[in-house]
Amino acid sequence: MLPVIFAFGMVAAALRSDGFGSCACPRCGTLLTGQDLISYAPFLCGACHHYLEARDHLLREIEPDRVASRPLFRSPLPANAQLPDVCCVCGAQVRRRDETILTSLERQFWQAESRAAGDTSEWKATSVTVPYCDKHGDGAMLGIDKRLGPYIRFSSYPYLRAFCELNHTQPG
Repeated sequence: MLPVIFAFGMVAAALRSDGFGSCACPRCGTLLTGQDLISYAPFLCGACHHYLEARDHLLREIEPDRVASRPLFRSPLPANAQLPDVCCVCGAQVRRRDETILTSLERQFWQAESRAAGDTSEWKATSVTVPYCDKHGDGAMLGIDKRLGPYIRFSSYPYLRAFCELNHTQPG
């Protein structure tokens, strides 16, 4: 019996040491399960819509002025989205606007009353004109999520917050 108990204890210890676990969001207290508590990758609390990260097995809200090296911070992209009129990376005065385009192939299935069925495909394009200063570029990117639909990511967390406020969206 002792070897079985020992084996069970070793399996439990291995599962706990993988860096995944449950913890409360430091901002709203929601229990977050299955989060990677050893990497530094920011992730979103689905309840309060703030980005968090784990450092040394401790969960913290990221700094409000965080600017990542690549676009990480995401919001749904509403139709006719407005972008704050400052550089989307550093918040400096706008010197140019670059168009960011996303194309996707959308399939639609149909069935007629005669029971004939088929599908059609259609290319769709989404674009946004993103403001930049002279020093920055590539601070935003577009994507599509099956649940969210089109979204935009920014490298600047404060710019994401300003975008969400301006467009009445939540990070997601």
